Amino acid sequence: MRKSLEVFIICLLFPLSWGHLCLIHPLQRGAMEITMSGSKTCFRHEPECGGQPPETPVHWFMGGKQMWIKWQQNYNHYDVGYPGYMDVAYAPLNSSNWKTIAYVADEYFYAQDHQRNYTAIVVLPNIECAHCVIRARYQSHKPGESIFYQCSDVVIKQTHAELEQAKPTPLQQQDLDTQYGSILKKYNNLKRKHDSSQYIDQHCLIGFSYNRLTPFDSFLMSVNLRTGETREMEKFYINIALQQKQRNKRNRIRANNGDFVYDAISAINSNGNFVNLYHTGETADIVIDFVMEVDLKHPGDVIKRAKIVNNLDFPISTVMPYAEDSYYTVTLADRVDKGQFQFILGKLTYTAIQQFSYKPIMWSEPESLYVNYQWAEYDSVRNRVYLLMGNENSPDRLQARIYTYDITEGNVSWVEVDVSDYTYMSFHVHKKTGRLFAVSPGLTYHFNPYWSLIEVDPSTGKSKNLKLITNVGYFSLYYGGTVFNGIDEETDTLYHVLRLIDTNADVIVGININTYKMTFSEITNLRHLHNLSYIRANNTCYL
Repeated sequence: MRKSLEVFIICLLFPLSWGHLCLIHPLQRGAMEITMSGSKTCFRHEPECGGQPPETPVHWFMGGKQMWIKWQQNYNHYDVGYPGYMDVAYAPLNSSNWKTIAYVADEYFYAQDHQRNYTAIVVLPNIECAHCVIRARYQSHKPGESIFYQCSDVVIKQTHAELEQAKPTPLQQQDLDTQYGSILKKYNNLKRKHDSSQYIDQHCLIGFSYNRLTPFDSFLMSVNLRTGETREMEKFYINIALQQKQRNKRNRIRANNGDFVYDAISAINSNGNFVNLYHTGETADIVIDFVMEVDLKHPGDVIKRAKIVNNLDFPISTVMPYAEDSYYTVTLADRVDKGQFQFILGKLTYTAIQQFSYKPIMWSEPESLYVNYQWAEYDSVRNRVYLLMGNENSPDRLQARIYTYDITEGNVSWVEVDVSDYTYMSFHVHKKTGRLFAVSPGLTYHFNPYWSLIEVDPSTGKSKNLKLITNVGYFSLYYGGTVFNGIDEETDTLYHVLRLIDTNADVIVGININTYKMTFSEITNLRHLHNLSYIRANNTCYL
């Protein structure tokens, strides 16, 4: 198995004034004119570089160092109902092995002649490349518009440690960008207040990268908790179902005639392996799931891809390991009166014929309002499952209930979540103590929120503030940063991904739930990674 190139990304979004697509820095091949929208120099459709021939590189960059990239969406082709995206990648000249380093979703500006600049700060792999190509693309999905391409020719020089110590690093282009400098300065002031954990380099996050322009090429990736650096480990020829569920049924996913892994369903099992739900077939509208287990000691090796059998009538919302080759599941079933749902706790057990047998074991009372699945956790010490269900008619207040499935006693109870001060859409159970912890932005109308570590009482639904993570002005309102297997039971550290405000950049925060000491990663970009899960030290974190 190969050792792959390493890269992490910072994408900063700054509005210009009002895309076609032009690559500003490093300067694109051929002519460029971006003073007006609809420029012909931004209208290039031929893969992979818009029909422009290679040029002698005039830009050079140091491997392992930051590189500043800037492009303009010169004409906005947003397609309502099927929005597009832009990406940036690199590859050696004449190679088709493109590596995505930035990914940005299209936005609706209600005017085609709207122009906007996007700035990406990337850390290049520490390689020697006499002629590499930086490629920017815009896929709008709009009928009649094909993909826009631009390329720039660059040199990447490998950085050697002894030379690095002998002379100072030269001034880099991004150091001249006042907006980037301002954001970096503010974040570094926050980060400087917190010491780095001695354990942080021994562990990592794991997930699948995915780019919609190459829908059947996903990569197993690891993420360094200190630097935010991402490392590609192995290629998987699968899709990712980016839109997961609505109420009790899977969304009707646009057919791609390929296999895919479901987004937002993942686990690390008792063997320390990466477990996902896998689907094969021409449609996502039938409930036939497989369990896929990826060996993380030898990344890329799929240990199991086993079918789920025995009358699984409803889609699975979560998998929670409770023993070797055994998982608890939650499904939302509409077997009762119309508009009424039950939340079924089930079991998946691996059999001698290499299939997973499904068996429902506990049912909630019928419910018509609190039907939005948000999160579930299994407390293996107390043999309880905690299920967080949102109110269908409370998109702003985020009213919710916590259902407790006491498996030993065989009963199901629920409490209303107190959302008067804190809201959340996930939590983690600390198995040593049985306590529930969540990372909360306060209330949903705080678009510039302060973030806190809170403790949730599953018997009353009340929350208690334990530690202020940051004041306002650092991280945006975003509820999707939860990490599967997010508490390290040995170091008592909870990991969560936060999004920097007014940027397309991310930060990993680690919080000790006993001492409240925190660590913050370097700025990175994890928007193209899915099913992020925390794993303790093994081969994966060092590849």
